[in-house]
Amino acid sequence: RPRPWTRLPEPSVVATHHVDANERPADPAHDLGWRYAHHRADRLRALLATPPEGGESPETQRRLHADTAHLGAAALISLLPEDDRSTTLRAWRDSGAHMDADSDEAGLFAAYRHALVARVAAHPILAPLREPHPYGAIYDPWFSFEARIGEALPVLLARLYDEDGARALATEALADAAASDRRWGDTHRLHPLHVLADVPGLPAEAVPGVAPVALSGDSDVPRCTASVPGVTDLVARGSVARWVWDLADRDASRWGVPFGASGDPSSTHFDDQLATWADARTAPVVTAWDRLRPDPEAPA
Repeated sequence: RPRPWTRLPEPSVVATHHVDANERPADPAHDLGWRYAHHRADRLRALLATPPEGGESPETQRRLHADTAHLGAAALISLLPEDDRSTTLRAWRDSGAHMDADSDEAGLFAAYRHALVARVAAHPILAPLREPHPYGAIYDPWFSFEARIGEALPVLLARLYDEDGARALATEALADAAASDRRWGDTHRLHPLHVLADVPGLPAEAVPGVAPVALSGDSDVPRCTASVPGVTDLVARGSVARWVWDLADRDASRWGVPFGASGDPSSTHFDDQLATWADARTAPVVTAWDRLRPDPEAPA
């Protein structure tokens, strides 16, 4: 008898479009994960439901790759009272809550979310979770108290507080964040997983070949650039690659990766795609043999 987790979903015919964006599976038998993106797929479906003028093409897919609207931000902002202090965030929410690098409102939201995590973390019922874990330093990121609270923030707010308590906590968190005057991209910057990246006191510029880059997006938006609310705004996870395959014209296909095609910091191809990736753009995929040329820097 096959195990439940060995049965694959039944294939289906896609008539127009299909979205799979790490959301929770609709079939409980396939719900085997512990962390999902709750809003990304809904946002992509909404964008695909309104095709651009002239129809879809490889070039129009940037509107999906670059989209920064965060549908989940509304729940946290809705906890705030309708007063002068919350006006900015409420107007930003109503305009789409875009996590753009040059957005002052997104920067204020980041500070507000950090403050909410800190205040929830102070709840006495959670105090036992601060106890050291016995699994060694390598597992510290998985047992980070604030990081786990940040991931479950809406659920914890609903479970630990009644409506009045959650609203009071949100008001206090906004007061904590009120002094923040930083844009989203001032703190949401690329933090590559490099052997030198976490050396105390070493500036980001010292990591070979990788400059500190301001990034738009968030963990649950199509432009996925994941930080750790409550811990750090630095981005160590994001879209590993962006691909657009044109099945009717292979040469029209496009791609983009975070750094470059070479893992050698001395190569010109180590980070020559970084700016393209950070801007959620893509480059043409070249597959025609008569256009391909050997890389003179490649080892013999």
